[in-house]
Amino acid sequence: TVKEIASELGVANLLEGSVQKDGDRIRIIVQLIDGKTDQHLWAETYQKEFKDVFAIQSDIAGEVAIALKIKIDPEVKKRIEYAPIVNISAYDLYLKAMAKVASADWAAIEKMLEQVVSLDSSFAPAYATLGLCWILKGGFGGYLTSGEVLEHALPLLKKASVLDENLSSTHAYLTYTYLWYRWDFEAAGKEWQKFFQLSPSSSSEEYIAGYSDFLLASGRFREAFEFSKKVVASNKNSVIYWYSLAQYYYFTQRQDSALDVIEKCSKLFGFNQWLLQPIANTNTLSHRYKQGILYLEDYLNDFPNSRSPFILSHLSIAYFKTDQMNEAEKLLEEIKLKSKKSPVGSPSFYIAAIYTAMGQKDNALQWLEKGYNDHEVEMYWLKVEPLFKPLKDDPKFKELLKKIGFK
Repeated sequence: TVKEIASELGVANLLEGSVQKDGDRIRIIVQLIDGKTDQHLWAETYQKEFKDVFAIQSDIAGEVAIALKIKIDPEVKKRIEYAPIVNISAYDLYLKAMAKVASADWAAIEKMLEQVVSLDSSFAPAYATLGLCWILKGGFGGYLTSGEVLEHALPLLKKASVLDENLSSTHAYLTYTYLWYRWDFEAAGKEWQKFFQLSPSSSSEEYIAGYSDFLLASGRFREAFEFSKKVVASNKNSVIYWYSLAQYYYFTQRQDSALDVIEKCSKLFGFNQWLLQPIANTNTLSHRYKQGILYLEDYLNDFPNSRSPFILSHLSIAYFKTDQMNEAEKLLEEIKLKSKKSPVGSPSFYIAAIYTAMGQKDNALQWLEKGYNDHEVEMYWLKVEPLFKPLKDDPKFKELLKKIGFK
């Protein structure tokens, strides 16, 4: 019911609506409902040409503000009333591309967005999302190096920023670029500030996970906890929000709390790819090696092509800690082969984690140096990664942190 929805979301009112499109005409029915009494506060029907869609959005926002007897902040009002001059066919295709985001079919999305910019070379959101497509081709599970991502993503994001400096998504995507591929925490922080100035109430899971990631990697644990706690309270049905909280507990080495969050998530969502990382991390850190082996072996049986350095390293450490040396060494050699081929997936970083667990500090430091030279993405976690705690006081480790840019 309306009351239940309002209560769960923690809001006073709900905006309900439907949109129908017939050729170049659209019909939008909108109503504002009091979340406590289920009373209609305001309703309106709009029938206009699709090219007037931006004006309709502004009208709705203004009418809602009047119905609620509130005054809109001038900066917010300016953003609401902003109507980009855009080829309407390009905008229609852009909406269709965005509708595919949930399926994560980035190849199809990229192809559609390239058509969008060929129809309208001034449409900033298309350039921003094209930049994101390139960003996702690197990183944790991608196939491009940091240099290759930067070469393609940055020009697209810069173009989007020039076309529309108030497009908040561009600033979020720039934070990913600066943090993951440049290890530039200062620049990433500035972009997050701009993002939240433009979208102070954003609840997008993608941005929530990205900001939590930034806070944790920066060692800003108190802020990360307050932020993750707040977003989980706002929506307990988001696995990504829970993921952020579990990662906080992992990086602050509060294994029992991490395990509690993981258990709650497993009951709520069953198996979910977002839980893979915190489960593997927490099993290793809490010395639950047998559980870790069972979980990761089952995972690799179900997803045999997912032999990432991250998964193989945690499994290798678990084998080593349970005196299964042959199995541990086999996986270590497999990751070394990956390192010879490419720095994608940060193989040197995870090889160093294995050697640290084995007590071979010199080998660990040599591989971390290689990870730095190859500009492996995961190196931005180096300062806070609990697996490297035994190396913290080593002068070579401290020097490496400085070279990466940690203060």
